[in-house]
Amino acid sequence: MSLIRIYLDEDVRPLLATILRERGYDAVSAVELGRLSIPDADHFEYAATNNRSLLTVNIRDFVPLATRAIEEGRHFSGLIVTEQIPFSQLLRRTLRLVGAVQSEEIADRVVWLADYR
Repeated sequence: MSLIRIYLDEDVRPLLATILRERGYDAVSAVELGRLSIPDADHFEYAATNNRSLLTVNIRDFVPLATRAIEEGRHFSGLIVTEQIPFSQLLRRTLRLVGAVQSEEIADRVVWLADYR
């Protein structure tokens, strides 16, 4: 069992990745990596190729990408989705998720951050 490695798409504040790293988690953001203005499918594939769970607020575009990957039997390290919420709630929920769940438990699944209130 291993800790979740997170990749934040460009719609999530990179401060979340910084705070997660300060607390010992492996997190990077698209903004930090200079991966801006690229197609959502590229973000999804980057996360999958690098064994990272993608965290996004873009439910409308990413859930269909994950659904298609599941239907086609393509592996990905999990998609974590959340509605737009205040940063303090985003941080709290994300910390609850990464503290409670191992990477293998969310592989090839869509996880709703609202379940970690």
